[in-house]
Amino acid sequence: MRNRSTVSFIGLWELLHNPEFNCLEFEAIKKESGDNGFVMTPKRWIEVTGAVGIVSKQGRYAATYAHKDIAFEFASWISPEFKLYIIEDYQRLKNDENSRLSLNWNLNREIAKLIKDLRESTGMSHKEFSEHTGIPVRTLEDLEAGRESLWQRIE
Repeated sequence: MRNRSTVSFIGLWELLHNPEFNCLEFEAIKKESGDNGFVMTPKRWIEVTGAVGIVSKQGRYAATYAHKDIAFEFASWISPEFKLYIIEDYQRLKNDENSRLSLNWNLNREIAKLIKDLRESTGMSHKEFSEHTGIPVRTLEDLEAGRESLWQRIE
């Protein structure tokens, strides 16, 4: 924990996730970091700043653990290959999410079109169709105009 960017990353994580984080001590540590004589152990970091993202166990089975966000950052710093896997997986997940949203949008359009086609094939007005189906007139109008999703009404 000698590198200024490491201290900055962990400090920023704490600022975002730990309301009890000691910001004043963090700023002082950040100013010192990067100097040749600067040394910061995980134990001291936790004691001075009240950090929760890193846990340090002492004794016979001593170990230091970090929150997964912090662990991913360190792992990507150590291994460029790991970092590329993270980037590729993130992009895959975003593509999957976008494709699901696109399907949802298309489904909304198709259902709205079916409702409109059904209403028009019966020759009913919005009001008559509303009375017959129980779908409010305003909802029918909004669905047919593409201003509302049927799923918004169901939820």
